[in-house]
Amino acid sequence: MLEIKFKWVNLDQKESNSFQVKPIKPIYFHPFRRENRPVVFKKEFVGNDWVAKLTFGYAPESEEEYKELEFSVPKKYEPYYVAMKNQGLDILKNGRIVQFHQLAEIWLVNTTHPNWNRIRGEIELIEGFSTAITKNKIVEDSNFTQLMAEIKAFLDGKNFIKRKTYPEEIPEAALRDRLKKHLEESEFHKYKQVTKQYSVQGLSGFIDLFAEGDAWEIKVGQASGLDVYQLFAYMDMGKLTKGFLVADSFTSGPEAAVKFIKENHKKEIKLIKREQFPINQPLSDEETKKYGY
Repeated sequence: MLEIKFKWVNLDQKESNSFQVKPIKPIYFHPFRRENRPVVFKKEFVGNDWVAKLTFGYAPESEEEYKELEFSVPKKYEPYYVAMKNQGLDILKNGRIVQFHQLAEIWLVNTTHPNWNRIRGEIELIEGFSTAITKNKIVEDSNFTQLMAEIKAFLDGKNFIKRKTYPEEIPEAALRDRLKKHLEESEFHKYKQVTKQYSVQGLSGFIDLFAEGDAWEIKVGQASGLDVYQLFAYMDMGKLTKGFLVADSFTSGPEAAVKFIKENHKKEIKLIKREQFPINQPLSDEETKKYGY
């Protein structure tokens, strides 16, 4: 580690003091793993006579996400504080940062915009690139231009720059698949078989999940009393006695509906908030493709 020593000369006591310089590194927040990890790590790009590696990711979005990673929010004067002036990629050569680049300066986007403030990363130039005489600027020759074109094509193809393309709400189909997996693997529920979209004869409808005689319905947003009665209809026609309604939240109506159905129809429905299940993480790349985003 680099050490800088300041020495104050005192002819009588000969005092000196020193301290170590600690590197400041970008903090990433992986949108799916929720770890300090970039989305892309040292992906290699190779040309005819050049080699480079790309690391690309996003900074945490909130103070809560920094706390989740057990980091403090960077100070405003620090280089990786989330702001428009700091959005972009570091360019490294021979193990040191030669230049910081705004995304627009290296042709990845057309202009600066606050939407990209959280973008972080590094372009490590391995072979075939030159710096200016002052060593603080990369020569933008044909090799560098080709590299940036390939990086742009890669990032655009993955929609990594346009992070807003990820849905703000998790699709119901994704929640259903995740809940099915959880119910099958959970030691608490101990279901041996869970069927998706179980057909209920006479209603032309489907129960989201049918688990060994139990009906499970899941809602993306807030559930109302009508959602309880929809589940009850499936249970009644299917001659089921126990059901579960999972939702992000509930209005005041569901509790009254659950009570009425239990007292008058002898069927038990439980209301469960979605947060009680490990199914709420953002979509992975694979899920994004699977569910049509």
